[in-house]
Amino acid sequence: MGAAGVASFAGEIPVHYDRGLGPVLFHDFGDQMAVRAAAQAPSDVLELAGGTGIVSRRLRDRLPAAARLTVTDLAAPMLDVARSKFAAEEAVTFQTADACALPFADGAFDLAVCQFGVMFFPDKAKGFAEAFRVLRPGGRYLFSAWDAQPHNPMSIVTQRAVDRLLPDDPPRFYDVPFSYQEDLLDPTGRTVTISFRKLFLPQRFRARSNASSTTR
Repeated sequence: MGAAGVASFAGEIPVHYDRGLGPVLFHDFGDQMAVRAAAQAPSDVLELAGGTGIVSRRLRDRLPAAARLTVTDLAAPMLDVARSKFAAEEAVTFQTADACALPFADGAFDLAVCQFGVMFFPDKAKGFAEAFRVLRPGGRYLFSAWDAQPHNPMSIVTQRAVDRLLPDDPPRFYDVPFSYQEDLLDPTGRTVTISFRKLFLPQRFRARSNASSTTR
């Protein structure tokens, strides 16, 4: 995500993103991510593309009490919303950071987490290399990415609705998050083990107010 993309997550958008899209798209997957992260019993955790803290809050609730959590995102206004979800005494640090150029020392963490962020990294190989660089030997990187649109009917329905509303110049936002199906190679030269698990979680549209808040 470049400067233009970061600029688009400003003003009231982070709050609408958190309240509108969060319950529909991210909460259930965030629960799953937090369970998997906590199972590693880590001591130093780095969250990449932490956004408004949807996964961050779940991580802190499930991680060992002594574990340190560092939440990063490229957009400071998103982190402002995330910060509001935590008490001052909780062991959480927030830092604006580019996932493709992390401001951390080699081997600073034993677990890295990224929910639905890797698809937006402008240099994906660099993003993975940076994650591996800041991990200690034996560390793990847990990340999630959407499968293709045919496996996500919600994205198809939403894109068709936008196409009808804006026929002259429909935004193609969904082309990015639902088009990341690549072989993942380790650009660092280190030996890594990569495993994949597909999750099928029903997405519930429970309230019109949630949907409408994202279009204001």
